[in-house]
Amino acid sequence: MTNGGRSTNRIQRVSLTDSIAQELSTRILNGELRPGANLREVELSQDLGVSRQSLRAALAQLNGKGLLHHEMNRGYWVPVLTRTDAKDIFELRELIEGEAARRLTLTQDGIQQVVDALETMERLADDVSWPEYLEVHFAFHRAIVSATGSPRLLRHFEMLSAETWVSLVPSHLSSEFGSPSAQRAGHRHLVEVIREGDADAAVAVVREHLWRGFDDLYPVE
Repeated sequence: MTNGGRSTNRIQRVSLTDSIAQELSTRILNGELRPGANLREVELSQDLGVSRQSLRAALAQLNGKGLLHHEMNRGYWVPVLTRTDAKDIFELRELIEGEAARRLTLTQDGIQQVVDALETMERLADDVSWPEYLEVHFAFHRAIVSATGSPRLLRHFEMLSAETWVSLVPSHLSSEFGSPSAQRAGHRHLVEVIREGDADAAVAVVREHLWRGFDDLYPVE
């Protein structure tokens, strides 16, 4: 085979790995693979109709994103995030998204992509699927960070996104997260404050928005 042929085969394998990872991500985020569930390679490869080698590559990818955990002799499993784990995630999100909102408020550059993301969220019906809602929800938060033009802020946001999604799954399974319409006002208010140009107020609204969500997800018993 030519070098070109080898390159094509390599691209195809990566594409298959991504496809497997996406399918497993969907199963994790919709609760089909529940927190704490162990993933059995033989059964899973047969179910998906893929080789164990391809499956392992996808599992490793999801482990790197925080959607799965892995230990030698135990294999892969869906993480169970404690309130302390989630608090750590939300504290980092506050730093990243608060700084992004501050920068965006001061410059207003890229605000249209945030408005577009908000409008997409507001068009969602209440019976939308959970994975689709999460995708649109996080697209809004991603738009705020992306609008700053900082690849480093965006990279750190992306690193936290998967674990944040995992932290939402128990709430989804218990039907406590609420409908898309119930979430719209808070996001719309954030955009309004950013547009008003008060950076300190925007940071404060981000903080309030995130921690209100955290308290809904992990109420103190």
